[in-house]
Amino acid sequence: MPDKFSIISKLKLDGFQAEIFSVKVREYAVEWDRGLKSQLSEIEGYGIRVFKDKKVGFAASTRLDDELLNRAIESWKVSKEDEANELPPMDK
Repeated sequence: MPDKFSIISKLKLDGFQAEIFSVKVREYAVEWDRGLKSQLSEIEGYGIRVFKDKKVGFAASTRLDDELLNRAIESWKVSKEDEANELPPMDK
């Protein structure tokens, strides 16, 4: 599985700007149905947002891999141009 930095490097070589999101959700559910039931679940996921030529693409998955990267690029290909579709300039 590639890491965040290798994915960003690949995208930069192709002229994209990108953001990678990482989220970890922990949910604890308590239920009463003829007795007390409880359940703990954890989900970890990733999202990639790519920008280029005033277009944006996004994909999300529970795995950070090349498939996720390819899906983000495929959604970018069908995106329409919009002046708002770019990352804000970075402060130094």
